Amino acid sequence: GLAAFPQHHKGSAVASMMGQVQRMPSQPDGSVRFAAGAWGIANALSKGLSVTFGAAVKSVKDTGGAVRVQYTGSDGESQVEGKVLVVAAPPRLVESKIKFDPELPKKLSDAMRSTPTWMEDTMKVIVTYKKPFWRENGLSGAGYPRGGGPLAQVWDNCVEDEGGKVTSAALGMFILGGACERASKMKPEEIQQEVLEQLSGMFGKEARDGAVAVTQQNWLNEEFTHAKSAVPGGQFGASILRKNHGNVVFAGTETEDAHGHMEGAIVSGERAAEQVSEMLK
Repeated sequence: GLAAFPQHHKGSAVASMMGQVQRMPSQPDGSVRFAAGAWGIANALSKGLSVTFGAAVKSVKDTGGAVRVQYTGSDGESQVEGKVLVVAAPPRLVESKIKFDPELPKKLSDAMRSTPTWMEDTMKVIVTYKKPFWRENGLSGAGYPRGGGPLAQVWDNCVEDEGGKVTSAALGMFILGGACERASKMKPEEIQQEVLEQLSGMFGKEARDGAVAVTQQNWLNEEFTHAKSAVPGGQFGASILRKNHGNVVFAGTETEDAHGHMEGAIVSGERAAEQVSEMLK
């Protein structure tokens, strides 16, 4: 299996509101982190499979006996064919970027367009350090900022070996909603300055002055995460998203009642596998 370790919660959490900082008890939730990160899961699942990267699907044609997928990759336009197709991209992106033949029913198309994409209005920032100084100061690394900067949540993002020794020291954090949209229009160095200043107010000057690197990822700026034509509102898990359209099956965390996080993706994968198994009988 994949190497994993419990999320660090030892020490006090930090809550800040408009510059006022106080310590509070950490709240362990049983979370487990993978040493290789989320990519490690995808990489392990892909072993033994033929995977094509850097390819954008343009069209899907269901002839009844087969499904033909047209895509554009580094070598130009290509196609692949199979008996059943599982589409696991966010519904909004599927509806806006892929042409289906036969066309998707209006009810299905409307449901896709109105289904939010999990985490699309989220920015993740990782700040790495030479050592986890907050642990040495009796802090867990968990932070709950309210005002005073763009951050909405902070956590200990250190990587540990099997013996619990820190091999990479870092704090992880989210920027959400309106603050994420604002950040999507800012320069990386401007965001970095605001983030480090806010961390300094929460964890001390070492959080700013001791930063080795700042990595940023804003999913609002990602073409294959955020659909520009998204319809405001909407809910996850519309039942029509779990029904096959001819020989096409839809999956992904947004299609499930148990939506969000990796759990929703797992539930959808198991459900899609059952559907495909039945269709191939």
